[in-house]
Amino acid sequence: MDRRTRALGLLLVTLWLSSCGTTAPWYRGSAPSVSSSAHDGESRNASAKPEPAVRAEYDRFKDDTHLYTRPSDVAGSASLALSLHAYLHGNRTRLAKHETPLLLLGFSSRSEDSSSLEPQSCIFLIDGRSRLDLGYGSRGTRSSTDASDVLTFDVTRPIVETLLGATRIEGRLGATEFTVAPQQLAPFRELLTMIRAVEDSS
Repeated sequence: MDRRTRALGLLLVTLWLSSCGTTAPWYRGSAPSVSSSAHDGESRNASAKPEPAVRAEYDRFKDDTHLYTRPSDVAGSASLALSLHAYLHGNRTRLAKHETPLLLLGFSSRSEDSSSLEPQSCIFLIDGRSRLDLGYGSRGTRSSTDASDVLTFDVTRPIVETLLGATRIEGRLGATEFTVAPQQLAPFRELLTMIRAVEDSS
């Protein structure tokens, strides 16, 4: 009689649990969270937007717009990173027709020792034969929201386009030699395309 009662009790418990399904409180509390966290991660990755290659900041006090690329590490140096900057007067990101933009090539340092950003010369060797001597740079800040130092060199659009058209780029900043992979400069092309005057786009 005891065995029958126990068997009947187990059967009733089993039937009750199966009818509860995933709504049973103990099931929700002990259910593995792997799939849930995986879905959360997927949704976060899907909703997270990639960081833009080119940023724009408007300074309402100076009434100018600063466009710049993310710093890209150069090979051969543990701390140097390269970026391109453009300044346009007013709150805009497009040039007027035939307007010449103010372009700056910037070197920033990830090292606490900022001696590499002291005013010094920069020379690029393009495809092993052509040389671009940028002269001496001047020290400034990367952006209004980033107070880190950057050593900048005045450049023209043809100079930037020469870098973009190169298959091998070697450089020397002061006594530090480095190389730049051409694909690293893709954001430079994006910046030039962004600021190009609408009339000059065709």
